[in-house]
Amino acid sequence: MVMSRIASIQPKAFLDGIAHQLGSEAAALTGRTYGITSDMDQNLFQTRAMQWMGDLGFEGDTSWLLDR
Repeated sequence: MVMSRIASIQPKAFLDGIAHQLGSEAAALTGRTYGITSDMDQNLFQTRAMQWMGDLGFEGDTSWLLDR
């Protein structure tokens, strides 16, 4: 289910969504960090978007544990 949702997202919409929710600086930083551009190949984008999702999931738990 997650892959089908990611497959339907275009790179520009992904970056625009981050900009809308967290600001344009966060979107630019995310794009630079993960090598995501608004006009990149869809298959390459899906790989990088999955990496981003994994980092969010695992890093969140790590940060919580380090605060304890």
